Amino acid sequence: DAALVKPVEGRRFARFQGWSRKGRAFRALADEEGRWGLLHVASGETAQRNRAIVRVGGMAMYAEYCAAPVQVTLDLEPARARQILTASRDAMRGDFRSEFQKLLNEIAIDRKSATRDRGSEPKSGIRGARGTAHGEGMPKTRGEPPAPLSVASRALPDPEAISAKFEANPNAVLTDDEIEARRQQLLDEDPGLRAIAPRLAVAHHIGDATPGQRQAAARWDGSTWARPGNDGRTAELIHAAWTAACRHALGALAEIRPDAVSQPGDRWVTGFAFDQNMLGCHMEIAPVRHALLLNPVDHEGRTRIKLSDPASVKDMIATAIHEVAHVATRYHDEEFASVLTRLMGSIRDRDIEGAIRDELKEARAWQERRQEVWQELAQNPELIERVLGIAPQAADEAAAAGSEPLAADVDPSP
Repeated sequence: DAALVKPVEGRRFARFQGWSRKGRAFRALADEEGRWGLLHVASGETAQRNRAIVRVGGMAMYAEYCAAPVQVTLDLEPARARQILTASRDAMRGDFRSEFQKLLNEIAIDRKSATRDRGSEPKSGIRGARGTAHGEGMPKTRGEPPAPLSVASRALPDPEAISAKFEANPNAVLTDDEIEARRQQLLDEDPGLRAIAPRLAVAHHIGDATPGQRQAAARWDGSTWARPGNDGRTAELIHAAWTAACRHALGALAEIRPDAVSQPGDRWVTGFAFDQNMLGCHMEIAPVRHALLLNPVDHEGRTRIKLSDPASVKDMIATAIHEVAHVATRYHDEEFASVLTRLMGSIRDRDIEGAIRDELKEARAWQERRQEVWQELAQNPELIERVLGIAPQAADEAAAAGSEPLAADVDPSP
């Protein structure tokens, strides 16, 4: 292939280009017989941009055009090379070629996502949602903003049935669902105790994170926010602001693309992502189809979202609108550009900023009430252990936390 040969000034012979650095491995291609190829991507100075090189045993067989400005190298399994390549070794056969072309198209549309290392899948989960996650569904109109995933659990056993179980057998062991049902019953008997729980479920995603980001991720885990001492107070407020921005943008999407938000079984949740390559993302975290995630920290793990800084809040809003646009379409293609443009045009700054202020006001009131309840519970460690499932020493922590006032926060409105 002439594309693999480049004349070099001052030399008699051209230099063969098939030996360029193949770059980072990012995906293995396999079928029912096993692996048949390993893909690499290179984007450095030595990379042959817009080229896809097919090799066997390190020797280039042929190259073709790749729409992305990177070099893609496919190393075929030598034992299967004859099965994959044509007799002239300048093309692949049937299904092998189709699979390769599909990948090249994916890379051209969304290079970062397509070239992520699939051998080290990120860790994702939803904190604060017990059992099968559920919510109020996606919005239908702007006038009825949707509710994000709540912390409520799935349908639990009837507390009366649990009592009957103990009457029949005083030594009966409760299942996890039965324990949760009893706990919920006790909380229902004293609504004030509910202030201790997180207000919303929090999705948590750790992808290609730096060491600093991985270390910081624990601070943004929603399951810690309800503990005494107000740990995670800032994280909870940023989550509230992010949720408000996403809710408002989803309402706008429901007006311009109702088909995108009316699919059966659609649910959504907000949370945080820790990845050095993204400011936010839209992804599926089973069983929730739409997880709208914000990266709240920089590469060193320091908080990058400042609610007191109008520019930082605007950056968060822009990220929320971008990720909500992905509810309608996955790739960064023309359809995505159209949806994003219409969303940006339909959302007024003062409206979405007002929604954020309202959500923050409610979140701060919840935090104030939570601290009051912890002070009350500090006098009753048995209740803490029995109802909330927290170790008895939490009573001492609650008492210490109750002696310090909450730090004042700044209104984020520009």
